[in-house]
Amino acid sequence: MKKALVLGAGTYQVPLIRKSKERGFHTIVVSVAGNYPGFALADKPYFINTVDCDAIVRLAQEEMIDCVCTTGTDVAMQALGAVCDQLGLPGITEEAGILATNKREMKLKFDAGGVRTAHFREVDSLEQLRVAFDLLAKPVICKAVDTSGSRGIIKVNTVDQLPEAFRYARGASQKNYILIEEYIQGVEFGAQAAVIEGELQFVMLHGDILHHGKTDIPVGHYVPYSVPAHVEEDAKRQIKLAVKALGLSTCVINADFVLRGDQVYVLEIGARGGATCLPELVSTYYDMDYYGYILDLSLGLKPQMEFKPKFPCGNLLIKSASAGTLEGFEINGDHLDIVEVVHDYKPGDKVPAFQLGPDRLGHVVIRGADDVEVLHDLKVLENNIKVILRS
Repeated sequence: MKKALVLGAGTYQVPLIRKSKERGFHTIVVSVAGNYPGFALADKPYFINTVDCDAIVRLAQEEMIDCVCTTGTDVAMQALGAVCDQLGLPGITEEAGILATNKREMKLKFDAGGVRTAHFREVDSLEQLRVAFDLLAKPVICKAVDTSGSRGIIKVNTVDQLPEAFRYARGASQKNYILIEEYIQGVEFGAQAAVIEGELQFVMLHGDILHHGKTDIPVGHYVPYSVPAHVEEDAKRQIKLAVKALGLSTCVINADFVLRGDQVYVLEIGARGGATCLPELVSTYYDMDYYGYILDLSLGLKPQMEFKPKFPCGNLLIKSASAGTLEGFEINGDHLDIVEVVHDYKPGDKVPAFQLGPDRLGHVVIRGADDVEVLHDLKVLENNIKVILRS
C-alpha cells in the first residue's frame, strides 16, 4: 500500500485527503493541533506545524512515504520541497518552495527573470514605510511576505493610513519586514496551471468575484474567462517566465494577475492548487479529476491530459456578514445547474464573520451554457444563499 503525506488538515485539503483515501493510499495528515476536519479522515494524523521543515522531513523518512502533496495553502511549501529533496520524490525543491512562498524572494526573482510585476520596496519600520510610500505611485499595497489567504494585506490610499497598515501587515508575519508595492489599477483575474519537469501542461484563465475589505479577496471564480487572444498569450508568457524564475519543476500552479490596459501583471505565483474551490472548477471545466491529477504528479506520474474545455462553470463561497451560532442554510437554487454544495459547519457551530477566505462556511459550484450564463447565475445564486444565525 502506498503512503501519501498530505500537508495541512484544513477545509481546502479535505478533498485531497479524501482522494488519497479513495485511491487506497495509507494517508498521513500533518498540521498544527486544532479543530481541523482533515484529521478525522486521516489514517494517521500528526500534530506538527507544517513550517517545521526538519520535523516534517523526519516524519516522512520514518513513515517511508511514497509521495507528499498539498493544495490551497502556501505555508507548507518549503517543507514539501524539503521532503522532496531529502527523499528524492517528485515535486519542487526546498528553494523553489521558499521562492513560491516568501513574497519578497518571489518578487526579486520576478524582477531578475523579466516577469512583469508591480514596483515594490522592502521595509522594516514605519519610517522606512513612509519614505517608500513617497517613492511609489498611489495607492499602494502593504503586504506580509509569508502568509496566504489574503492575511496581512491591506490597501493604502493616504499617508495617515500607514501606521495602521504597518501594524496590520507586520502583525500577520513571522518576518521583521513587510513589502510595500504599487497598486496596479486594473482587472484582477487568475489562472490554474501545471508543469511537469518544467514544461507547461495547461493554463486555465479564470475570472474572479471579489469581496472588498482591507484588500480585494476572492469569494468566487468562473470559467471561461474571455480575453483577447494577445492578452491570453501574454498571461501564458508571464507564467512561463515565472516558472523559470522560481525554478518550479513538477507541480500545479495558482496564479494571480492584474490586467492593466493590454498588459498582464503577475501579483503572485503559488506552487499548489488554488483555494476558493479552484480545483473543483478545473475538474468541472475539463470534466476530469483534478485532485487525482495532483496526486499523480506527486507520485511522479506524467498523465497525458487533453485539457479540452467542456463545461463552463463557476463557484461562490458561502459566507456570513456576522459571527454567531449557526441555525442553518437556505439555498434556493432549484432553477440552477448546481454541481456541488459543501457545508463546512453544522447547526449549533460557532461561525465567523467573513473577513478572509478561510472564514468561508462552505461553497457552491454551478454549471452554465457559457460564461455569460454562469456569471448571471452566480449573481442570482448570491442573492439566494441565506445563512441563518440563532438570535
